[in-house]
Amino acid sequence: MLKIRIIVLASLSSLMLSFTILPQDQDNFDWLLGQWQRTNNKPNYITLEHWQKEHHNHYIGMGYTLKSNDTVFKEYMRLFKKGSNWIFEVTGVNEQPTNFELSSITVDGFICQNEQNDFPKRIHYFRNKTKLVAKISGAADEVVFEFKRQE
Repeated sequence: MLKIRIIVLASLSSLMLSFTILPQDQDNFDWLLGQWQRTNNKPNYITLEHWQKEHHNHYIGMGYTLKSNDTVFKEYMRLFKKGSNWIFEVTGVNEQPTNFELSSITVDGFICQNEQNDFPKRIHYFRNKTKLVAKISGAADEVVFEFKRQE
């Protein structure tokens, strides 16, 4: 009888190990929310990003760079669900909005891509402890933006 219990317990243990449990809120991007300041900027530049949640499937962001209190760059971003896909949309850089489709989503980040765009072709946002990191990349170039949350 003891042998049967051990075999049953061993079988259940191996069965449980074979399942991967995915987080229920894997497509929750609330970790983006708030005001972020870039920490790896060029001297005399300040870059900020601000994210807010419109509703559970729609986030909006604004990024801008200041030099001597003058705005030298500004873009607007939307992260929204369209059907079963998440879209990262950037406006203000090109004449028309540029859409990137999310190709990977984890609890701590996402990757989105648009191979037709000149640069970037890939955007990778993720949180690293208390930092927010955004990497934009193309065929050969990569720019890393590191942010800390502003209080």
